[in-house]
Amino acid sequence: KILNVGVGGVEKLVMEKGSCRGVIGKGCTWSAKNVISTVGVVRTFKELVDGGEGADADDNDEPENLGALEERRPVVRVMVALKGTASELELTGADYWRLPAARKPRDSMVVDAVGNAAAGSAGQRRVVMGDVGVEGPKVFTKGVSWIRMDFQSAKDPIWEERWKGVTTCVISVEADDDWVTKEGDGGEGKGPTVYKMKDVTGLMKESLKAKVVEDMVDAFPQCKGKVIWSDISDYIQTGLTHNPARMAAKCVRPTTKYKGLFLGGEDITYDSFLGRIAAGIMVANSVIGYTALDLMALDKNVKVDIERLRRDVRGRKEQKEEELFKLGGEEEGGDKQKTE
Repeated sequence: KILNVGVGGVEKLVMEKGSCRGVIGKGCTWSAKNVISTVGVVRTFKELVDGGEGADADDNDEPENLGALEERRPVVRVMVALKGTASELELTGADYWRLPAARKPRDSMVVDAVGNAAAGSAGQRRVVMGDVGVEGPKVFTKGVSWIRMDFQSAKDPIWEERWKGVTTCVISVEADDDWVTKEGDGGEGKGPTVYKMKDVTGLMKESLKAKVVEDMVDAFPQCKGKVIWSDISDYIQTGLTHNPARMAAKCVRPTTKYKGLFLGGEDITYDSFLGRIAAGIMVANSVIGYTALDLMALDKNVKVDIERLRRDVRGRKEQKEEELFKLGGEEEGGDKQKTE
């Protein structure tokens, strides 16, 4: 039995002598041999494992390098519907990105005496790659701030057949400091960096939505006067920052030091639909117990197992149909002899 703690409502994990035995949530306890967490590496260990039901001192020990990790700033998405087809509006399926900080390298990490990513250990030092600079308050500025515009309906070859005369756009921007609070400082070795949601009013949402829609119209003038509907989401977690500390951290992998607890989701790979699929395949292989030898030399993995199962099921189905066909032929032959 496998429970996915990525589903909302889970409060703590059931820990016992270095093993995960299930989850607790909504007033119930579910026992399980294996638990897969997709809520993120930092949140799994800081919120679900730390102080979990039945946890002892060893269970509350943080995994190595956890304190050096940083979550990416959450994003807010604005959904827009436009009057007109993608061809009429001269829009393509290509994503539009604005990366204002791409020319300002800010990578850095805290390492121990031998160069491994560390947090709070003796003899640690900070290694800086590029000019870190000083980051000021994060406020969305039209025409300047980070933004991604994705005309998703333009990528769908049959969209216009199903929804005539409408084009959609999903716009992602980074959450302002008015939306989230930054806690910790993994880059300085002061514990993992996480973002917590603030109380956001409807007026704040409408103000940000208006600025984002204006930014889209400035980038694509042909959309002016074509907006027929728009909405804005709450903030959305986007996983870990892909900095050197994340790449060096030994705790960012499907397996954990706790028996029965596994990690999935974008933290294990990267933030995208395909990244989550890849992470799902990796954690499924880990739960089954496949090793590097199985994966690379013996061609044993979840994907191959599924293909073999499909072939076996198809083969059994064809064999059964053949047996039924033969049985039907024999019965027809017997009836013919009786008639004669």
